[in-house]
Amino acid sequence: MIRRYIVSILLRREIRRLQKNPAALMLIGLLAGIALLVSLSSPAENQTQITRGRPAENESEEALRVAIVFDHETPLVQSLAQDVPQRIDVRINTREQLTGRNGRLAIPDGWSVVELLNSGHGHASGLSVVAHYAGKSPGTLAPFWEWFGPWVAYHHGAAFLIDQKIVARPAPVSHAIQDKSIGELINAPAIGTSLLLIVQFFSCCHLLVAFTAQDRERKTLTALALSPARLSEIMLAKGIFHLSLSLFGSVLVVAILNPPALAHPMLWITLLLTSTAMMCVGTCIATLARNQAAAGMLALCYMMSGAILFYLSTKFSAFGFLKGLAFESYSFILLYLAFQHPGQILLLKALVPLAALTAVWLLVAKSCFYRFGWR
Repeated sequence: MIRRYIVSILLRREIRRLQKNPAALMLIGLLAGIALLVSLSSPAENQTQITRGRPAENESEEALRVAIVFDHETPLVQSLAQDVPQRIDVRINTREQLTGRNGRLAIPDGWSVVELLNSGHGHASGLSVVAHYAGKSPGTLAPFWEWFGPWVAYHHGAAFLIDQKIVARPAPVSHAIQDKSIGELINAPAIGTSLLLIVQFFSCCHLLVAFTAQDRERKTLTALALSPARLSEIMLAKGIFHLSLSLFGSVLVVAILNPPALAHPMLWITLLLTSTAMMCVGTCIATLARNQAAAGMLALCYMMSGAILFYLSTKFSAFGFLKGLAFESYSFILLYLAFQHPGQILLLKALVPLAALTAVWLLVAKSCFYRFGWR
């Protein structure tokens, strides 16, 4: 049984350590400042209205016009036309319907073309998309990507891979192919999601690794293990402290960028699961490292390897499988949807894998800490 007075003593110990090292909170303050600048520098955006069936006919002249072309009708294609936002004029046709006598697609000028091709990753796990943008810049398709990417993730899960290629129209597909620019993906929900993940990594992984490695290096962790405090109580006190710090920073960022999202239960559940998983990763790293320098290097390697894995998963199917084993991939989708669509229901396709991976990490971290972490 957990003894509350022991846990409270250990928790006060962690708080005093933070008071002696207030610089540890500087990053959270910096991230909150970035969120404040993003909130003040961009005008308030109206929520995209979703309609069923075909888009409204009274579209403005500046509305983006996109013709979606597919070869084989799939469940994705069947449900695609049901959630088209009003600001985008989307028409969905088979390739045969739009192919002219010369064998080329007969699309009017001013329309962008998005081809849905068979994915090399398999029909059930991925989709290959080739976009022919109208105009001088691929940025004209930014509203389409802002709708299409989250829509596919919402209906088909976070592990659904989208291989995107962009080519100017009317150039042939074999010329001027380039990957989608990162700048086109930058919007308030994406920035907020990234800031939340950074806050959680810093509070629940980096700080936990630093404090635990410091205790091991000074032999104070062994002294705590030999005291009347149980190992479970030591872990619980550390978990409460770092989880509280993570929630404080996350709520601060969300309150600045999108306060209505705080009422969304999916946001809180995702924050709790992700923070717990981050703490488990930090516990495993601190268990393997014998000093603070090695622990900091391992934490940095974990962060960099995750970023590299996410990039390579868009290029190679094997890395896409590994990405599906990373809880951050599901956290990003859930947090993004909490920012973008605060009124939507829980996305179980991503929430269930996130909870399962968190449980696995929790068992591994507990085993590592009980066997080696306190020594």
